[in-house]
Amino acid sequence: MVSKNNEEFELEEFVPYIVSTLSRQFATLLEKSLKEKGLSISNWRVLLCLSKYEKRTLNEIVDYTLLPQSTLSRSLNRMEERGLISRTRRRNDHRTYDIEITKVGQATLEDTVQDVKKMCDEPLTILEPDERENWLSTTNKIINHFGEK
Repeated sequence: MVSKNNEEFELEEFVPYIVSTLSRQFATLLEKSLKEKGLSISNWRVLLCLSKYEKRTLNEIVDYTLLPQSTLSRSLNRMEERGLISRTRRRNDHRTYDIEITKVGQATLEDTVQDVKKMCDEPLTILEPDERENWLSTTNKIINHFGEK
């Protein structure tokens, strides 16, 4: 027997479901675009972080990218092997490394940005400019509201 409450519930109208679906679709687009450049989403986030800040520690990159530390550590190892980043042990704290983007990493990021932006902007072309602006504003307002709690 189905309860009356369950009959009134529509998964397609449930905000977490909608957000999850949209997120998965954009992640798929992003992964496809990055894979063509030999990058993962983790690599992409790290390169964006390091291009914005001169030097970062592992914990600072975790905070910026929202990646789990274990995932980030493995990703940084591979990125260093590819010459995308460099790590330098701090003189005053030998447990901590300063992590920087290399010239190769910066060039890789610059080569990728426009393609990624174009691919991920395409689904939004169905929106009028004011609809897009309202959607972004509303979405950011909701995100910021979560941060206030």
